[in-house]
Amino acid sequence: MASVAVAPHLDPSRFTVHTCDRRGFRQAYVRENPGGVPLLLVHGWPETKRIYWKVIDSLAAAGFEVVVPDLRGFGQSEAGPDGFHDVAAHSRDLHTLMTDELGHSTFVIAGGDLGGPVVQDLSLRFPQSVDRMVVFNSPLPYVRESMASMRTRPAPEASDYFRRQGTEADALAAELTTAAQRQRYIATFYSSRFWAHPGTFSLDDVAFHVAPFGDGSKLRASFGAYESSFVATARSEPTVMAAPNPTRTLVLFGPSDHVLYPEFDKMAAVVFPDHVGPFLLRDCGHFVPWEAPHAFASAVISFCGDLLAVRPSASSAIPLPSPAAPAATAAPVLDQLNVVVSDMDAAVAFYRLLGVVIADTHPDWMAHHRNATPSPGSVALDLDSSSFATRWSSGWPVGRTGVTVGFRVGSRADVDSLHAAIVAAGYRSQQSPYDAFWGARYAVVEDPAGTAVGLMSARDPAFVGPPPDPSSF
Repeated sequence: MASVAVAPHLDPSRFTVHTCDRRGFRQAYVRENPGGVPLLLVHGWPETKRIYWKVIDSLAAAGFEVVVPDLRGFGQSEAGPDGFHDVAAHSRDLHTLMTDELGHSTFVIAGGDLGGPVVQDLSLRFPQSVDRMVVFNSPLPYVRESMASMRTRPAPEASDYFRRQGTEADALAAELTTAAQRQRYIATFYSSRFWAHPGTFSLDDVAFHVAPFGDGSKLRASFGAYESSFVATARSEPTVMAAPNPTRTLVLFGPSDHVLYPEFDKMAAVVFPDHVGPFLLRDCGHFVPWEAPHAFASAVISFCGDLLAVRPSASSAIPLPSPAAPAATAAPVLDQLNVVVSDMDAAVAFYRLLGVVIADTHPDWMAHHRNATPSPGSVALDLDSSSFATRWSSGWPVGRTGVTVGFRVGSRADVDSLHAAIVAAGYRSQQSPYDAFWGARYAVVEDPAGTAVGLMSARDPAFVGPPPDPSSF
């Protein structure tokens, strides 16, 4: 009999699996398109890295280096040797994987369910490492004064599993004596408990996701995160997840989720003051990257368009330089427009009429700086007040409106050398090279018509400093 072909999204061997043992256990992870913009995707419960199977290829093709681990005690990863499976332990594991194992100084992170608290903790425990964050259908800190009027509690009957796994983990594990029983238990979370939008998961889909939970020791270890919510001894250390979280965050919400807060989107807008969205995804529930893979991938690509603009994509014909040989100095790349405006609210309203997505930001900055969410392949667009423009370009005339055309250059040294060459050719410098507070090396020159042209290196966390106080503008 001829074998039946397995659909790519249901093939357990679709991606090469690597392992890291720097934290005393073997952690399994997928890594696609090395050399791209580092993107860490963190699964929740009852999930494994397989929940991202539908989006890995498209994200890698867009230019990301996609890293998808199994958390300790899940899937192909071993349980934690210290017995801890709480948020802080997962956070430290993943930071070690991305920095010590893979050599990344900064990266983008994304997570939902348990992965949501993990990435929130990681962003605050290691802020120098996290460029930005994507959060979807995730537990959040509760802010009483801002959330008292919101619907912040799911139906009580939807939380029975949480109490049982957190307070009777051993007894529950002992009741599930066979692999089939354990998998049937997990299957209810993809079906009859209505975490997902009705009809999203076929029987084959469910079988694919529950297969790794047939191992009794792994299932028991996965209850550890719930135990840590009730018992202090189940925590390796306190989590640092808190509100407000200043990390720039894209918020996605599958509202068909019957286990999460009904107004997760409104709560997230409070927790993450520098947010893009929240975006509600039609006919989508708890398992966002599986239920709405196109929406998830395209949103992440747009959110990181400025980072992707300076990295070759996986399908690019431009070869990556060998680590053993220094790369030639790259030509400057047009990648940003800073529009300096006199009336921020009017400017935002105008560009929104053109379909530009411009999110609100921290109230102190609303009148002085707004980021647009770039479309794939487009340049970044920022709106700045004239008073703020004088802070990043000392030669910007007070009260002037206009545009600064931004070019990304290959290195910090390139900013200095290119600025010097342009000035030597007879053009005016508006701002000499300096280490800007956002971590880049930056300079501004003027073209023959007097248009400001910015020269900017990549951001380096070692050079990040405090931003100016907007109340002083």
